[in-house]
Amino acid sequence: MRFVDKLNIRILFSFFNDRGREIIILLNCFQEKENKKKQSSKSYAKAIEVAKERINELVNSGLRLS
Repeated sequence: MRFVDKLNIRILFSFFNDRGREIIILLNCFQEKENKKKQSSKSYAKAIEVAKERINELVNSGLRLS
């Protein structure tokens, strides 16, 4: 990655247990913009919705939240 200007990057991750070992999984990351409309595909609220969906998928696949 190459950044030319200052960016505000949000990284959403969570800790999970997989057969006795702790792992960290990236759930979502995005550049936070000045335009923070909730309906925007890049809004923080939308990113949290995506992360929650991914957590549910991971839990349903057998991983446990730490």
